[in-house]
Amino acid sequence: MKTEADHAKKTHLLPSLMVTVVVFFFLSNSVLSLVNDSLMRDGSMLTGTRYTITKDALITIGEDNTNSVIGTGSSQMFKGLDGGCVGDLLFNEANVYNIAQPSSRPYTDMLHIPRIIDSSPEIVLIEIAPNLLMNTSKSSEEYVELRFKLDSMNQDALDIGGWVDVIDPEHKEWIALDAYDRMKFKQEYFPSAIEERLKRLFYNETTARETGAYGWIPDKSSSDWENYLQTPIFPADRYGFDGDTTEERETYNETQMSKTGNYKPSYYGSQSHLALDYQISTLLENEIKVIIVTPPYHPMSMTYVSDGKWDGLNQTLEYYGEWPGVTIFDQTWETGWQDQHFYDRNHLDDEGRLEFCNRIAPVIDQVLNKSGEKINFDRSIIENTPTQDEKIIHQEIMEVPKLLVISVNVEAGSKCANLDSDEGVSEHVSRCMWGVFGDERAGIKEMMDAADDVGVKISFFVDVLEFYSYSTEIIDVMQYIDSRGHDVQMRMYPSMVNSSSWSEILISESWIESGAVKDNYMSCWTQETADYWFTKSMEIFDLAGIDKPIAFRAGAYRYCDTIIVSMAKHGLTQSYNYNLFTSTQNFSYGYVQNFEWENGVMEFPVSYVVDENGEIIVYSRIDESVYEQEWPISETFERFFSNQQDTRVMTMVLYSFSFLSKNESNYFYLEDYSKLDLFTQFLKVLPSDYKVVSVTELQEYIDQGIIKSEFKLPLDSISNECHK
Repeated sequence: MKTEADHAKKTHLLPSLMVTVVVFFFLSNSVLSLVNDSLMRDGSMLTGTRYTITKDALITIGEDNTNSVIGTGSSQMFKGLDGGCVGDLLFNEANVYNIAQPSSRPYTDMLHIPRIIDSSPEIVLIEIAPNLLMNTSKSSEEYVELRFKLDSMNQDALDIGGWVDVIDPEHKEWIALDAYDRMKFKQEYFPSAIEERLKRLFYNETTARETGAYGWIPDKSSSDWENYLQTPIFPADRYGFDGDTTEERETYNETQMSKTGNYKPSYYGSQSHLALDYQISTLLENEIKVIIVTPPYHPMSMTYVSDGKWDGLNQTLEYYGEWPGVTIFDQTWETGWQDQHFYDRNHLDDEGRLEFCNRIAPVIDQVLNKSGEKINFDRSIIENTPTQDEKIIHQEIMEVPKLLVISVNVEAGSKCANLDSDEGVSEHVSRCMWGVFGDERAGIKEMMDAADDVGVKISFFVDVLEFYSYSTEIIDVMQYIDSRGHDVQMRMYPSMVNSSSWSEILISESWIESGAVKDNYMSCWTQETADYWFTKSMEIFDLAGIDKPIAFRAGAYRYCDTIIVSMAKHGLTQSYNYNLFTSTQNFSYGYVQNFEWENGVMEFPVSYVVDENGEIIVYSRIDESVYEQEWPISETFERFFSNQQDTRVMTMVLYSFSFLSKNESNYFYLEDYSKLDLFTQFLKVLPSDYKVVSVTELQEYIDQGIIKSEFKLPLDSISNECHK
């Protein structure tokens, strides 16, 4: 039995022994590692025992003789991924490893990318979650310092890579880039390591984890090591929801579930986004495929996430999802997650891991099946650093305005003629575009005047094929609109190519070589015909000396697959053709808003609004009726947007002759200025909740990921549109 005297003698020995061992402070990294490393992994010195295993884990992974899949991320990935389970379910032969770390984030995980690449995995799983897409807060800087020091002090020259340039300047003092810095960081832990070893030696005391307990790390030379890297030791379910009393669970639900709704992920430009750019692009450049994993959250906690709150997450997924070699495994928004799957509001338990295993295994198999396909990643697809204005737009995305495009079809048909004019004198353009009747006028100039008064831009879809009837009059119109700072976009009515123009076109070399076919119905155009006319239309823009268009609307809404294909070929990114109630289209997908064609062209349908009974009728189109019939703006527009403004852009359809009336012969004339006045008043009283944007301005929202499509459709959906 030990006496107090024995204890005192041993206590007096400690100072002498400490003097003896102090020389170790200046010894090599190998000596420091010998003293420190094992203690860091058994819980004696660090609560987070996994933080120092990554280098050895990746060396082991690199030495296995089969395909490997590496899972990275935070505690949500760590507690969700049972690699052994996933590996057992794979049809492909592969080992699935879990090296995720509690509280980790892309900004800390990126330090391991060079060694991950050296271990030659087929796939890397990268976690992206709403709580990770942000900068380092003051409260989390202590953790970042801990991770940076622990990770970098155990690395060597092989681990140094492009991540160094991503580190914030104020954090670089926490990074060890050479042997001296590594030794210096290890020395910080040396006194604690000596104290722990002396306690074990003299008092037989230790704070190390028990073998097999949560947080215990097997020795890397043991038979348990590789199994541990695939299936870590998870916390027992009894410490989570399964062990709660009814009262404890009710208290948790009332006080903790709502915290999930507090996350506000950034859209881009955060530390995490910069780190993700580096991680994902570097892996892809080395022909390593990436599966982005978003973890599930308890369904009750998700009720606290308000609409649009996590749009930063959604945009991030959409952005990386477009990169070749990237697969999105999104479980945050996936249904089917139930209470029994969760340890707490954002971590899975045993049942949840099994569900996660069953869901992710087929996805990994699909990617492994394509292992022979080259990624050929092009770094140029990475977005440029956003401007300050763009950052402001994204930071205020929760207040994204409800966007309205005022589209004006600029055209002059047969009903624009002046029946009293001298024979051979055409007034079609002056009447139906300029709105000129004697000394009075109400046309496109007056539209722009009204828009300029409130600082908004209108998008004019000019029928450029009328050039073949009215020649330079159309050029004058295009140039004037452009000079006023409004949009000139493209519209075509093939029937406006007059007979004399056709006579010249049909014998031209360009027509003959193109293989085009004469047809006034655009919905019947062959690909050769569509390509010919889009090329000619672009030449008219060149003749006018103005910017090329990016949007197109067909005359009478006649369009088909060849039109959309040719649009993409000519840089037209927005289509304004889908019309639920037109008789000129066979295809119908019902009442929908923004959607995308498979070739990337975004479709903005003609906007209709459901009535108070939830019904859609042809007379509910957003056009002149809105202001002429004095619709209640807020009430009507809100039924359209339905708090989904990121996927709903309202398009108002007007005409260059919208301020005119028709006489008993059905010809246009200027009755008075009442329609112009109503339009002017509409713009002035439009609530600030709604923002008028031009097509060009809308494209900026699309490019930034603020405006999205609801879904994507194949082009063969509109391959059968030809009917006459």
